[in-house]
Amino acid sequence: MKFRLYTKNGCPYCQAAISLLAENQKEFECYALDKQPKLLTEIKNTYQWQTVPIVVEITEGNKKYDMEIKNLSVDKGC
Repeated sequence: MKFRLYTKNGCPYCQAAISLLAENQKEFECYALDKQPKLLTEIKNTYQWQTVPIVVEITEGNKKYDMEIKNLSVDKGC
């Protein structure tokens, strides 16, 4: 099971989510979207979640943002 986190720098809840996944030895990707507010808004609307962190289990059906993230300068590795 692999997770993707959409976060903002300096967010204590985001850091807690990262720590929890790491402590439980879960595989995850982390993207800080501070510099991409439009993408963050779209992700919030897609997952119907208006706060960060947004934690998503990566499956074949929810890879919608793979290309957008690969093509943008997003802070990976929170």
